[in-house]
Amino acid sequence: MHDMEQSFYEGLYESAEFTKALGRMVLSSAKFEYSLKEYMDSQGKITVSEKPPLGRLLKLLVKNHTIDQTSSEQFWFLVHQRNCFVHKLYGNLAEYPKNEFELNRFINRVNSVSDEMEFFSAILIENTKKANA
Repeated sequence: MHDMEQSFYEGLYESAEFTKALGRMVLSSAKFEYSLKEYMDSQGKITVSEKPPLGRLLKLLVKNHTIDQTSSEQFWFLVHQRNCFVHKLYGNLAEYPKNEFELNRFINRVNSVSDEMEFFSAILIENTKKANA
């Protein structure tokens, strides 16, 4: 099992396309986190003075702000997907053989998470601007 983990890990590590996509996802995640914090501050219901992790920020948002169930579910899904790539990727590699199909699947998923975070960040930024106008 360890050989498959290392084999797929090496395939991801050596893939310029995957590492570029992962870097974009990290940047998008930082933007999403910042956008959540700025949105929460603009609503005036809670001040986020500490630097809570993304999951804790989302818990505060759900607890203290009015967002619909669909948005809450989408945000939690994104946080879960992001956490899988940032915190759990290496440990989950045993299930994946090193092949082009699986590698492309990981690249597509990372790109999708980035795109969704960019989309929701734009919405949060727009709502923050409206609240501050």
